[in-house]
Amino acid sequence: CIRDRYSNSPTKDSYELYSSFEYTQGRIPRPILELKQSHFFGMWYQGVFISGMYVMVSFEYMRSRSIFSKRLSLESKDMRRRASNASRRLMWEMCIWGKKNGYKGLDLGSVNKNNPKTRSIADFKLSFGGNLVKEYAYIYKSKSFQFFERFVHLKHFFVRLLRRGF
Repeated sequence: CIRDRYSNSPTKDSYELYSSFEYTQGRIPRPILELKQSHFFGMWYQGVFISGMYVMVSFEYMRSRSIFSKRLSLESKDMRRRASNASRRLMWEMCIWGKKNGYKGLDLGSVNKNNPKTRSIADFKLSFGGNLVKEYAYIYKSKSFQFFERFVHLKHFFVRLLRRGF
């Protein structure tokens, strides 16, 4: 069941699943205010939110911001398969929406086929076909930013600790 296939705003359950997925992957989730600039696509199974995507639009192209699911937190092999298939179906539905709204393409972001940790992500992205394009990135971080960046994990640790209670 696809509910609210397209929305301009992340829902509470979508942001909670997104955050959990990012922490499980060892990443820090983007702030919800940043994701409010994205389009949200979601998939539910028997009333439970299991897969979602945040997508940015830039002129005539869509760019995947985040693809996430409940797959990593499910015990049942059958439910993990359903969550994985839901992400694939959601990708299809997102492409249909993009085409109907005049977008020319979808950028799924970086693909690293050589890193064993990201190989399954690369396989997922490549399974949809399309073209691989070289990507170049330049990142500048001031000395003060680099210093404070080391402490961001502590902030998130304390936030999660406070949410759970002592």
